[in-house]
Amino acid sequence: MGPNEPLTEEEVKQLILSFWKLDEEKAHLVDLMEVAAPDLKIRAIYSQTWKVRRSPETGKPVVVLNHVDHMRYVDGYAPPESKRRVDPHVGHEM
Repeated sequence: MGPNEPLTEEEVKQLILSFWKLDEEKAHLVDLMEVAAPDLKIRAIYSQTWKVRRSPETGKPVVVLNHVDHMRYVDGYAPPESKRRVDPHVGHEM
């Protein structure tokens, strides 16, 4: 398919599943870049809004935006620091 053809629902589903699998496996960035646009933005995984498009170079679907709409830890799986107000960028309490 060419870069200007609309993405199909099945292509988007497969892209998201591939992205999640790579993320879950803590894949190296170079592996993630096969399914992500160079300007991909990521916060976390839970309830998300995704924007995808065809790569003009390859014609394959790539992730352009991954926006977290809502995030919460599953009961019993929260890291200890989540009970404190920790700045995730610097790793210590605010």
